Parts: sequence; structure tokens; C-alpha cells
Amino acid sequence: MGALEAVLKVLQEAGTPLHYREITKRILARKLWSAAGETPAATVNARLTVDMKKLGKTSAFRRVGRGMYGLNTQRTDPAAAVGAVKAEEPALYVTGVRAGQTLSFTEAAERILESAGGKPMHYRDITRHALEFRMLDTSGKTPAGTMYAQILTEVKRRQGRGEQQRFMILGKGMMALARWQAKGLAFQVEEANRKARKELLKLIKEMGPGGFSRT
Repeated sequence: MGALEAVLKVLQEAGTPLHYREITKRILARKLWSAAGETPAATVNARLTVDMKKLGKTSAFRRVGRGMYGLNTQRTDPAAAVGAVKAEEPALYVTGVRAGQTLSFTEAAERILESAGGKPMHYRDITRHALEFRMLDTSGKTPAGTMYAQILTEVKRRQGRGEQQRFMILGKGMMALARWQAKGLAFQVEEANRKARKELLKLIKEMGPGGFSRT
């Protein structure tokens, strides 16, 4: 059973909103879900937050107060909501992150992608894992949008400077670490083009204005 499925079951049985710490306490006591990290309550809170931001009014949950969550009865009948919560993929094991440590969005993305073994991930999934591991200190309502924008900004900035890329944008929101894609043909072509542009710019600067002949 996934974390959100466990939350749903606890809230249905309680019949009243609960604080996420109490929800987590009941989940663990009944062994409905096994947390991968050292802060299961924070993980539950993060997953609820991401689910509600992602699904909006269609989420099975609603926030009723500071840290308090209940069932979104306006969405659907609680009994029918069970099938609406999809099983989540297991959380990643991210190394090197101390408790309470926060990173920039791009640094967090690099950690998550590295822990995924080089596999491309959607920026929304990257953001979800970053929030679960409390890597980000953000109060914004669209952290996934911020994640995508900051990675895209870095890619464009490095491209303009002719610098080696840290990320690759693969389309449809999918991203990967450039170094993990180093053996790919597309990456090799891009690297060759980058080096050619850099060498050409260097040659033009060395030649100066008088280095060009007129015909």
C-alpha cells in the first residue's frame, strides 16, 4: 500500500480531519505503509501537498487547517475514492542530504537524477522527490513550475556561454543528467558543435577586425 492509499484509509476510518503527524502515527501503528526515510511524517505531509497541488479539486484530500487534512467530500464519495488514489512508485534513496539541509532547485534536481541511476525523469517527479526529502525551502504554490523554469534557465545560460551542460531537456517535461547521456549520439553531436562554436569564436577574436578580407 502506498502512502496516499494509507492516508485515505486512515481518514476514512477516522471520519474527521487529522493532523498529518497523527495520520502518520496511525499508519505506522497499523503497518499500512513503510517509510523509506527517517522523517515519515514529513513525507506524508509532502505527498499530500504535492497530490493536492497536482490534482487540485480532483484530489481525494483537502487541507482544513495548519497541518490538518481531511477527505475532499465535494470531489467524490469517500468509498469511491479508494480507487482514485494510484499506487506510488517507491521513493528514491538519496545520499548525502543531511536532516534539515536545503538546496537550490537545480542542485536538488541533480541529486534526484543521480539517485535515479541516470534514468530520465519528469520534472514533476523530480520535484515530488525533492519535497519528500525536504531538499527545498519554498513557499511557492507551483514548485514543479519553478523547478522546470530554473533548469531551463540554466540550460539556456550555459548554452549561451558555450559551457558544458549539467542537464538535458528531452521533451515532454522529461529531463536527464548530461553526463549520463554522454555516450549518446545526440550528446556527442551537441558537444562537437559546442566545441566548434567555441573555437570559431576564439579564432574570430584573435583575428580582429582587420583579419577579414573583402572581395
